[in-house]
Amino acid sequence: MIEKKPKIQVALDLLDLEKAIEIGQASIQGGIDILEAGTPLIEKFGAVQVLNEIMKIAGDKPITADLKIADAGYISAKIAFECGAKIVTVLAAASDKTIEGVIEASREFNGKVMADLIVSREIESDIDKALSLGVDYILIHTGLDEQAKGKTAVNELLKYVKLIPEGKLAVAGGINPDNITDVLRFNPAIIIVGGAITKSQDPVNVVKKLREIIGNYY
Repeated sequence: MIEKKPKIQVALDLLDLEKAIEIGQASIQGGIDILEAGTPLIEKFGAVQVLNEIMKIAGDKPITADLKIADAGYISAKIAFECGAKIVTVLAAASDKTIEGVIEASREFNGKVMADLIVSREIESDIDKALSLGVDYILIHTGLDEQAKGKTAVNELLKYVKLIPEGKLAVAGGINPDNITDVLRFNPAIIIVGGAITKSQDPVNVVKKLREIIGNYY
């Protein structure tokens, strides 16, 4: 049975590891479901250090390593899974072999794979490819640079959500308490929230508010 109520993932896209850990702890206090080791954090400090530090606070919360793997799929994913990640991201635009390598590593470590559409140009074919190879989630992702040009997660969902089976949709891109209801009508499995939490003066209450909205919706 597919769980209808989506999980909330906090994207710790920071350049300060101590601050990321602090916000991660606050997010857990607020009731977050998944902690994400964000790409900038991993680029600055390395996957091993970042994941090891997040593991110290995660408890039973799963960790996503947002590696956006483009090549060397098995090796790259294995690094993250060995450090405790439960979900690893790969670019949906990557080659079949790369995605297959990430999936192979995920099965070895009982993890999951999220295919990110952030750089895809052939979105429909990339969705079909990733699903046929066996990824667990497809991420409709409106990145920061695209958000700056006026794109929104909802606009992208309207275009492509019909191609993604129930239980496999993840969504990210400017989601906050004011617009999360617009996202909920697409029944995502995972909703990724970054700046609304990480830039808040009170991340605990932001997470609580998001959970309250989700609870009232379902």
